[in-house]
Order: sequence, then structure tokens, then C-alpha cells
Amino acid sequence: MQEQKRTFKYGDVFHVAGLDWMVLRTIPAPTPDFPDLYFCEATEDVFQAPFDENDCNDWNKASLRKRLNGEFLDNLIAECPGLKDAIVPTYRDLTADDGLRDYGNCLDKVTMLTADEYRQTRDLHPAPEHWRWLITPDGTPKSSGTSFVRGPPTVRSPEWMRPRIKRKWPSMSRPWSSSGRALKSSWRWKR
Repeated sequence: MQEQKRTFKYGDVFHVAGLDWMVLRTIPAPTPDFPDLYFCEATEDVFQAPFDENDCNDWNKASLRKRLNGEFLDNLIAECPGLKDAIVPTYRDLTADDGLRDYGNCLDKVTMLTADEYRQTRDLHPAPEHWRWLITPDGTPKSSGTSFVRGPPTVRSPEWMRPRIKRKWPSMSRPWSSSGRALKSSWRWKR
């Protein structure tokens, strides 16, 4: 019996590694032999951190990027070993709000939204409770700061982050664990 391919659509939510993830975009497989790809974002803010410890607004150099693709990714894989092969690198365009392309682009396994991606998926994002990082800089070295989504005016902490991954979903019967059982989270990020 052939396994059914598990498919998701825009806005669907699934649970893995102790977090709920929402599908922001689907890339259909080019042939039946390949899995579909899903751009997913955690449905809640996971932890608070500065964008960069040295006040750099270049995502290529950001300490938060290093943390997400190091410690955070390692914890996701420890929780769900199947993620090691399921999370695939995502191309990130680092064009600044002012149009400068000095920072180029990069590939990340764990990332956050750009300002354009946030606008494209705005209907999936309720009004934020507080400020949250985006990876789009407002400008390059001549300006400072990074884009963020504003919450209510009484909350002025632009440090929350919501991780984003691109993953493949090979089959319906074995999404994350070999037993097919739901996995429970044994770790949680400190807020």
C-alpha cells in the first residue's frame, strides 16, 4: 500500500518539538518523488533576545541568527531527530527598507520573517502584544536599527522573536517520530 502524502495549506497549524507552527507558504513538489516544502513560523513568541549584542543591524552578523541556527536548532533536533533532515536552508534577501542591498543575502535553517514576508502573511498575524524582530534592516551602515512589528504603545520592548523554518514533509504516517506518536516537549525557552 502506498503511503499518502501529508499536505498542508496556508494557515494550517501543526505541533512539533513543543511548539505550534503555522504554514505561511507551500511550494509543491516538482515531481511525485519529492516532498512538498513548507515555510512555517512558530505561532507564539519563543524567547526574548537582542537582534545583535553589538548593535549591528546586518542579519548575516547578528548574534540572534547565530543563536537560532545553533542552540535553538540543536534543541529542536534533540526534541525531534527527524527534523535534522526535514529542515532545509531558506534563502534570505537582506535588502534594506531604504532599498540598499549592501548586506546581500544568506541561507538559514532557522530564521525570522522579512518585512515583505510579514506584509504578505499579515492576515495570519494578529495585532502583536509587544514588539517583535524582523530581519529586514531599515538601512545599511549609515543608519541604525532593524525592522520590527509594533505592539501596543505601552509595551516598548522590541526584543521578542518568533522562529521560522522551511521543511519538507515526506509522509503522513511518519511526520516526526518513528512510532507515529505525538512528541511531548522536554524543553522550553526561557522568556
